[in-house]
Amino acid sequence: MSLVVLVLIVGCASSNTHKYPENLKAYQDLQQLVNSQRFTIDSRRALPAATLGLTRLQNANFLGAGNSAGNIDITGNYNYLRVEGDSVFAFLPFYGEQRTGSNYANDTRLGIEFKGIPNNYMVIFDDEKLKAQISFSIKDQYRNHESYNVYINLFAGLKSDVRVLSTTRSGMAYIGTVETLKAE
Repeated sequence: MSLVVLVLIVGCASSNTHKYPENLKAYQDLQQLVNSQRFTIDSRRALPAATLGLTRLQNANFLGAGNSAGNIDITGNYNYLRVEGDSVFAFLPFYGEQRTGSNYANDTRLGIEFKGIPNNYMVIFDDEKLKAQISFSIKDQYRNHESYNVYINLFAGLKSDVRVLSTTRSGMAYIGTVETLKAE
């Protein structure tokens, strides 16, 4: 019994990463980056909802080697989510299903695209987990009938986790990195 308690105490104590100065410095740098409101996220993996349609594409080998219905490598695909002052911009690939009768048949813009001033932009710093949580809602750049709720987690190691929930399509998530927006 005492061995189990000891293991739990050691396990819990080792999860307090904020006690290490290098992690604290990285978290402070992340806070500064987020507060600057000048950063860009480059996603490396797309995590669509693994629907029946995507599973069928996977089974027919349409997703490419190493990809699955719920995890697609987008390293070579141009994508971004940028924050510039009070505005946000995004061009993200979409893999999933349409949920409403909206017409995408003649639309060449099938990704998630938005630009402008978002609604309800909120930043919360989680000092315990050394991350920044950002959320907002915004309308699609080209489709007036579609809007998104966006949830971003940025971690002290400059890793990113982005989740996009659409009013007309299945949800998407992206994993990547965040960096300072370079001056143009």
